Amino acid sequence: MVDHVIIITLKNITNYSQKHYKMEYYMNYMADAVVRVDGDNRYVKYDDEPAVEHLAKPDSKTAYGGVGFGVFYILKSITKEDYRNFGITWGFGEKADKMYPIT
Repeated sequence: MVDHVIIITLKNITNYSQKHYKMEYYMNYMADAVVRVDGDNRYVKYDDEPAVEHLAKPDSKTAYGGVGFGVFYILKSITKEDYRNFGITWGFGEKADKMYPIT
C-alpha cells in the first residue's frame, strides 16, 4: 500500500533549477572584507567580526565594488574555502591584495 505519491513534472524541475545559483566568493582588500554572492543577494564578512555575515545593501561599495570616499574598491575572486577560513586561518596584512596567515 502506498501512503504518498509524488508527481514531478518537467515544469517543477525547471522551476527548481532556476532558483539555484552558483555561489561566487570575493575578497575586497580595501574594505578588509570578503563577499559571498548568492543569486541576487550579496553577503559581507568584515575582519573585525569574521563569523558574522551581513546582507549588503544594493549601493554597498564593499559588496559590489566601485569608487567610494575617494577609494576604488576592487573585488578579487577567492575560493569557497578561502571565504570560510577568513578570520580563522588568514586575514589581510600590510600588502593589500595578499592573504596573510593568522599566527
